[in-house]
Amino acid sequence: MECSDKHQFEKSPAGSLDYQFDWSAWLGATDKIKAVTCSIDDGLTAGSQTWTDTAVTIWLSGGQLLKSYQVRCTVQTEGGRMDRRTALLTIRNLSESSASRVYHVPADPDRVDLSPEGPHYG
Repeated sequence: MECSDKHQFEKSPAGSLDYQFDWSAWLGATDKIKAVTCSIDDGLTAGSQTWTDTAVTIWLSGGQLLKSYQVRCTVQTEGGRMDRRTALLTIRNLSESSASRVYHVPADPDRVDLSPEGPHYG
């Protein structure tokens, strides 16, 4: 399975967790998210999805151990822009503190920001 953005999340098989796509750098200071569509591969279960002016949060549960799933997030903005990002969620046995659940969408769409800055969850 290919993930074009190369960003990866991890989750334990029993976990039900929130995963966030942070679009603030991409949006800049003046644009805001006005509509969101999230989709996931079969085998995962999506709970609620919410968004603010700059971030999208989706709750995910389920999944088969050692299998990877794509999580896609598409936003439309008040300024008329539209973009979709895809992250890979791999199901692993892991400790609660071992994985980030925030994807910082880069301002440059050709570069994925995997830096440790920003509001990561531990």
